[in-house]
Amino acid sequence: MPKKRRRRRAKPSEQRPNRAENRNAVWSYDFVHDACANGQKLKCLTVVDEFTRECLAIDVAGAIRSTRVIEVLSRLITVHGAPRYMRSDNGLHSESSIFS
Repeated sequence: MPKKRRRRRAKPSEQRPNRAENRNAVWSYDFVHDACANGQKLKCLTVVDEFTRECLAIDVAGAIRSTRVIEVLSRLITVHGAPRYMRSDNGLHSESSIFS
């Protein structure tokens, strides 16, 4: 019988910067890529409220340009109000506080 492997646990001091303490404090956005059965490529922009885990928007298109991202975010800000922080998965310096 194989030996049990020890689980690596996250250090308690490693907290996510600007942790969402309430609704509308931190939004995360990301692009998801997929393809249809016929080979057509799809790109999805997803926006999630980190505190409630509510998906605020999913925008699907063959290509999503920056103007479309701005339109989606502007519409969300009109409906929900501006978040304190926006987080994306674009590397080390991905967090911004342009809405505060």
